[in-house]
Formats: sequence, structure tokens, C-alpha cells
Amino acid sequence: MSVRPRYERPEDVANEYTASAKFSALFPGAEVTRLSDDGHGFTVLSKDGAAKVVIEIKTRRNASTAYPTFMISKSKYDALHKLQNRGLKAGILVQWTDRLGFVGVPTEHRTGVGGRYDRGDPRDVETVVYIDTNKYRDWETDRKSTRLNSSHRL
Repeated sequence: MSVRPRYERPEDVANEYTASAKFSALFPGAEVTRLSDDGHGFTVLSKDGAAKVVIEIKTRRNASTAYPTFMISKSKYDALHKLQNRGLKAGILVQWTDRLGFVGVPTEHRTGVGGRYDRGDPRDVETVVYIDTNKYRDWETDRKSTRLNSSHRL
């Protein structure tokens, strides 16, 4: 089997970093670490050296209203769910052009086959999870909510 090309660009990493900084501001004192590809590229929020929250960060060049669902590979969703079962808080963070949204895992979803067809890479099409975009909590609203800020402790 050939080595899979890496499609992630430096701008993608920078955009994910910006999204993680916005999100981690909800958790005073959080340390943010991006795991290697072996760790699914997840981002971990830790406190006092202990992992507390693990998130998959995605950035999109469209508004959250452009599509009724957000698609993520089932293997990544399952890996997040497994970590949640081990006691970590787990979720998916998406930076759309109009908002930053977060949904915890597990969440209601449906599965299907999807992915990218524009790169001509057959490994870009796989079993995916579709999550309704209205399930994602809005980061700006949460950030301004005293009630939610007091519950976002690591």
C-alpha cells in the first residue's frame, strides 16, 4: 500500500490553532496540545498534566447554514467515542465562516458513505457520520453566558 498524500496545508493548521484558542478560552488554565496523526490529529485540553477534553477540530470555508449536516469520518467519530467512554470529555469543534460550533460525542447522527471526490483519491471516500448542524452549540453564545462559563471547568 502506498503512503497516503498529506493534504493538510499550513493555513489549515493555523486556522485550527485559532479555533482551539477560542474554544480553550472557555476553560481557564487549560493547556492545549495537538496530537500526532497516530493520535488522529486530535487536540487535547489538559489541566495539571492530566488530559480532560479531546476534540477534533475542523475549519470550513462556508457558513454553518450552507449544508444541513456536518460530515466527519466514522473512524474519527468512533475514536472520540472510545475516548469519551474512558472518561474524557470528547467532541467536535467546527469553525465555519459565520460561527464556531461545538458538539459533544456521542451525539445523534446518521451514517453513510461520503467524502471528497475532487482529489481523485479513493481513500477520501469512506464511511462517515452526518451530524445536524443545529446540534452544534455556538461558541460566542456560550462564551458570553455566565451560567455556561461556570460549568466549563476542567
